[in-house]
Amino acid sequence: MPEVRGHWFPSIVSALEKRGVEAEIAAHLPVTTRHILRSADPAGWYDEGHTLAIFQEIARQHGPAATRELARDAARFAMFGPWRDLMAALVLLLGGTPRMAFEQLPVLWSASRRDAGTLRCVASSARHAVTELSGFALAADATWAEVWLGHHDALLRHLRFGGQAALEAVDGPSGVVRVRTSFGPPIAGAPPTNDGRSSGG
Repeated sequence: MPEVRGHWFPSIVSALEKRGVEAEIAAHLPVTTRHILRSADPAGWYDEGHTLAIFQEIARQHGPAATRELARDAARFAMFGPWRDLMAALVLLLGGTPRMAFEQLPVLWSASRRDAGTLRCVASSARHAVTELSGFALAADATWAEVWLGHHDALLRHLRFGGQAALEAVDGPSGVVRVRTSFGPPIAGAPPTNDGRSSGG
């Protein structure tokens, strides 16, 4: 089973608290998952199934769209927290373009997941990027797919580019999820703040 680094859970909590739903979601989680959500060791490794259980509860209570939005918010909090150094490299050393960022997304994936398949950027241009995750045990789960799309949305938001991520292909038996993210010019406005929010929304 894939594992996720414990520093991901405080970012999920921050996203839930931002929307005022942390208590209602936590109340319906299995005891072990609830404990991990609130008390995970940031340097520890945890079964990805706990992450999935959290987002499945979000989906049950609030629907797929809310699941994707909360995953986007959680990833944005992580980008200003435990993933800060990696994101700084993407923005400063690689120019901060979506094309460069999606080409380097496998580095971020490997830093926060293990035994979680292989992520590649299989195509990229000035207007789009296609990522392919293969050999991932949770690939067929619809809720996890919404979470993964939220991660792609977060990367665009972090770089302040407009765009849209969409599933291009899913093959559950082989553990493949392919996502196409299209993007346009940068969004005008103030840069994001250090808590994952921005004055531009």
